[in-house]
Amino acid sequence: MDISRPLGVTIISIIMMIFGVMTFLGGAFLTIIMPHMHEAEKEAISIQLLYLSALGKFLGPVAIVYGIIVLIIGYFLWRGRNWARIVTIILVILSIIETVTTIPPNVLSIIIGLAIIYYLTRPHVKEFFTQG
Repeated sequence: MDISRPLGVTIISIIMMIFGVMTFLGGAFLTIIMPHMHEAEKEAISIQLLYLSALGKFLGPVAIVYGIIVLIIGYFLWRGRNWARIVTIILVILSIIETVTTIPPNVLSIIIGLAIIYYLTRPHVKEFFTQG
């Protein structure tokens, strides 16, 4: 018996795919544009611009790869693959840990993360991922 995709899974997977695309585009911006910004504005160069340019050379490719990975996970979450559900839970846990370590911690992000973990571990949601 085919179980239809729960609405929450649809919402989470769409948000993940959008986040993946946005992260990819941000990484592309950091990789392609930021290193050249200081050259275009030599007369108004600043320490911050140089810092962002150097940072972009490292973080840009990392963001591109991470964006692609999140996009793929979101797609397979949409398709009902259990491994994508598990990886999503792990990523949310890591995100909560990262959020807790910031000052001040973003309480809303923590609550949303906990709600996602709770939702993805509910029996009817797990059943969708374990069919077939």
